[in-house]
Amino acid sequence: MLRTGISPEDAREVINLLSPTMDIAHIPPDFPLEVAVARRRGDHEVLRLIGLSLRTGPATTLMVTHTFDGAMRLREVSETIRAERTVASGIIGGSLSDAAASLGAGPAITRQMIRLLSHKLDFDRDLRPDDKIDLIYDRAVTEGGRTVQTGNLIYVAVKGIRFYRFERHGRADYFDADGENVRGFLLRTPVASGEITSGFGMRHHPFSL
Repeated sequence: MLRTGISPEDAREVINLLSPTMDIAHIPPDFPLEVAVARRRGDHEVLRLIGLSLRTGPATTLMVTHTFDGAMRLREVSETIRAERTVASGIIGGSLSDAAASLGAGPAITRQMIRLLSHKLDFDRDLRPDDKIDLIYDRAVTEGGRTVQTGNLIYVAVKGIRFYRFERHGRADYFDADGENVRGFLLRTPVASGEITSGFGMRHHPFSL
């Protein structure tokens, strides 16, 4: 708190407010914290705390505000989460995984996409920077449009190669455009990880709608 430039008194008051609601002694590194401050009149060193927010969950935020009467108030803000199906298209440009990330696909969806495409694509020789990628996937978003969770990959298409997710008897499989189950293919290019590079330079809990 002191690194934000506020006074030790304000810092202590913030900590006293937060202590009953969260374990402040074990906050992990890189915990997201946003602080709004203002310069005190006649004081060029110490800043006045206007407010701060800490994201404590996928859709919950603790907010501390400094009111005009000098008091600090704490409140928790919860956003509504809804499930939606996202359709996205883009250009590969750099790596295939980077392209998927730029379209909002999380790591789990990206890994699934790479496993599917590796059955029919040699990533080093077949891909070009201007190749297009199409994705359809499920995700959970807040009312503000922020993705808090990605679900199932429904469809992926690259260079005319398409895979579709189809569920029957409680089991989901992926099929190509000819209706062949992906489990019947042999890997052309085994992939050890989700990061794909090429010669041209290049937080999983599924849910259902």
